[in-house]
Amino acid sequence: MEQILQDKRFKANPDFLLREIGGEAVLVPLGDVGIFENTMLSLNETCAFLWKVFQSPKTAREAINEAKEAYEGDAAEIEQGVLSFIRDYAKYKLLLEE
Repeated sequence: MEQILQDKRFKANPDFLLREIGGEAVLVPLGDVGIFENTMLSLNETCAFLWKVFQSPKTAREAINEAKEAYEGDAAEIEQGVLSFIRDYAKYKLLLEE
């Protein structure tokens, strides 16, 4: 695992709410949230799962372990998917470092 993510704890940005609209999971921004203002973000099943995981602060390792319990598949692929989610969502302030 990348050293930079190893000890950090992340939490879903509370300025976004996960909602189901027309059978699709979307993040709805609340108020002024920069580039995502007035934009709903569509999430696939895995991203919606991880968004729920990060409703409370978690390390990358904790999130990876939860994903491995929930999904069958190659452990390395699951780990890389979770790390990618964390990097991407933290980059856009959808995940906040605790």
